[in-house]
Amino acid sequence: MLTFILIISIVFCIFISICNTSNCGIQPKSKIAGGVESAIDSWPWMISLRAKDVPLHICGGTLIHRKYVLTAGHCTYLFLPWQYEVHIGLHYLNSTHHFISPVKTIYRHLNYVSTIDFNQTVYDFAVLELERDTEGKFPIICLPSLLNDLDIGIKSNTTTLGWGRTSPNTTDLSLRLQEVTLELLNSSSLECMKTDQGPLIINASLQLCAGRLEGGSGTCSGDSGGPLMSQSSKDNLWYLIGITSYAWDCGSPASPTVFLRYPVNNNDNNNNDNNDDDNNNNDNNDDDNNNNNSNNDDDDNNNNNNFKLQCNIK
Repeated sequence: MLTFILIISIVFCIFISICNTSNCGIQPKSKIAGGVESAIDSWPWMISLRAKDVPLHICGGTLIHRKYVLTAGHCTYLFLPWQYEVHIGLHYLNSTHHFISPVKTIYRHLNYVSTIDFNQTVYDFAVLELERDTEGKFPIICLPSLLNDLDIGIKSNTTTLGWGRTSPNTTDLSLRLQEVTLELLNSSSLECMKTDQGPLIINASLQLCAGRLEGGSGTCSGDSGGPLMSQSSKDNLWYLIGITSYAWDCGSPASPTVFLRYPVNNNDNNNNDNNDDDNNNNDNNDDDNNNNNSNNDDDDNNNNNNFKLQCNIK
């Protein structure tokens, strides 16, 4: 049963506590299309989302709490929640020695629809609740309360990760985790607004545009859901600022990558999928889901940031 703990007008809200403790955003080691191989264990919050019965990499994602992962909404429509697995703590995609957890519940934005209509992709995010608690074995990324807190802007360098294709000319995923540095671009710039395929940015208040104007660096198939990150000059910690959503071409100078901004707009509604065996619809808002989404463990009491989900009552 979902626990609703706040009412705003007719909308009931669920608060999932996402701790930003002193242990977040710490990169154990410092050191995609045009990217370079990451140092092993350098990005412990990076996850691989896979299907349970066909364990192939589908999308990336980010560990934001010991039991919660943030990914792209379009990555979560292929299967029911319990048919997904989250793989944590791996560098090599074919590794067999890492943490694996089934997905218990999927929370998606109500306004996101998995269609080819790019007007819907501005709400392209999902939160995955894990069946297994990672018990603090893996550092989580820091979540900024406001994007402006990081003192980043146009032309700031950011980092994104993934096991996606390393070239538009191949269908093979990278077997090693790749990282690439991308420059934040003006969302109203020619590169972000006018491409050969049409406008890239749909809503500049909800999306970020990042790439390299010279081309050769960017995201590709298999990188969706992964993090766009910035290292704070104040505390040297890594913060999540975006979620990989889409791009027209891999690493093309005429087609940067679009990321959903983080923090996500909290004034809109969200829905959830439960893991009930008789759930035949990925968009089911059944109240049979007996998870408690107010996981405020004693050791999480020093958190300074909450990820807020809002749910409609059906």
